Amino acid sequence: MDSETRRILMEMKEDIGSIKTDINNIKKQNDEIEKQGDKINELEKIVALHTSHFKFLWWSVVGIVSFLFVDIIAPFVVEWLSK
Repeated sequence: MDSETRRILMEMKEDIGSIKTDINNIKKQNDEIEKQGDKINELEKIVALHTSHFKFLWWSVVGIVSFLFVDIIAPFVVEWLSK
């Protein structure tokens, strides 16, 4: 083999080595992404369990605000407008 062929073969070997390294890095990233997906699924399950609590809290706040408006604020507004 002449030196030019040897040089080309060495470059190809280095390229193959870097490609293998890139493939390993991509596999690691995919594994990390899958782990994050599992964590997100767990969080979604937790949120789904508490959705009814949030709905109850929301409607409680709406009820309190409605009560305050109808029983306290509205009479003042009606009295003010009647003057």
